[in-house]
This record gives sequence, structure tokens and C-alpha cells, in this order.
Amino acid sequence: LHEKIAAGQDISNVKIICVGDKSRAFFQRFFASNLIMVGSEIGRLPPQFGDAAKIANAILTCGHEFDTGKLVYNYYKSVVSYDTTSIPIFSQETVANSEKVTVYDSLDADVVQSYMEFSLASLVYYTLKEELPLNRAQG
Repeated sequence: LHEKIAAGQDISNVKIICVGDKSRAFFQRFFASNLIMVGSEIGRLPPQFGDAAKIANAILTCGHEFDTGKLVYNYYKSVVSYDTTSIPIFSQETVANSEKVTVYDSLDADVVQSYMEFSLASLVYYTLKEELPLNRAQG
């Protein structure tokens, strides 16, 4: 986001959903107007798929329409090293209209919706699992 601001781009259409208190502190300070939701008390216990499903549901029902987005997380390398990485996410409309979806027979809106919910929950679960060693190391 800092790069977009430095390049003079408008970020008013960028919305942020924070998972955990550490990310909230940063984004509230620098991007408070873009923050739409915060999930607290996440990361203290080992992640469960149910937690990821709740986060995915919050993303899908937050009221902000998007074509693409990013899940930004810290990729664990070692106890003292990590890389901030992102995974792209797409809207149901973008997925339904993609080229490769036509390979499948009988895809209706309900099937695509179910796929989106499960796929996003799986990606969120992966990012939560990646963050776990960092949360344990930082206390």
C-alpha cells in the first residue's frame, strides 16, 4: 500500500480485514480508513479449519465487492526469519467467468459458491498454519 500511495494511486477502494491483534495495531495506525474488520484472539491457539471457515465467511460477507484481493501473511523460514508473502483471491464472478472453468460440465452458481467458500477457507487455513511458528516464537 505504501508503494501505491507513493506512486500517487488512490487506495480508497482498498479494504483491509485483519486477523489478529498484531496486524491490527499496524493497520489502524497507517490505514485506519481502509480497515473494515478485525478478528481478535486468533493465533493464540493452534489453528482449526473452523476458524479459517469463519474468517473466509467474514471476507465473503463483509459487504465490499471485489474482483481480486490478496491474503497477506508471514511465510515462516526460521525462528528469526520470515518473508511477507501474498496469495491472490478472486471473486465468485471472476472465477465463474474464467477460461478454464468451461472445462467442467454442469457448473451452476451454487457449485461455484461452494467452491469459493471451501477454497478461500483452505487458503486462510494454510496462512494460519504458516503463521503458527512465528506466533509461538514471538510469544
